[in-house]
Amino acid sequence: MSTIVLYENQNEAETPELGKIAIYAKQDGYVYAKDDTGREVLLSNSETALLDHLADADPHPQYLKEATSRKIQYVIVTTEHIQNKKIILDNTPINPQSLQADLKNGGGPLFFGEDFIVFGNEFLWDGLELDFIIEIDDKIRIVYDYQ
Repeated sequence: MSTIVLYENQNEAETPELGKIAIYAKQDGYVYAKDDTGREVLLSNSETALLDHLADADPHPQYLKEATSRKIQYVIVTTEHIQNKKIILDNTPINPQSLQADLKNGGGPLFFGEDFIVFGNEFLWDGLELDFIIEIDDKIRIVYDYQ
């Protein structure tokens, strides 16, 4: 068996020259690719619970445009999140229904409309399933596309 060892980058990876793609590891322990336009894509995922339910989904939906970026937001749930029953996202998702969320540490994938909804840049769960299972210090990973 062969092994490829990548050193974790301390700084932002440089954008490769025209017609090339760079593959590199970041300090978060994940492997990424960056194309000649500077667009970065996550290549690895050590948390297999995330998106198991979307294994057959098209990773490039038609609504995406060339100027689209992917956001992976990690949130540790606070008392304020629980009281307000929402998390403010860093950006507004292009298509809220394609936002993917995972409750880490064994919680598994969360489902739009069943566990949460998204309105603008708010990830909400008032009266939905997440309302009954979320606790302070839970970790949620939220993945979405934005412009």
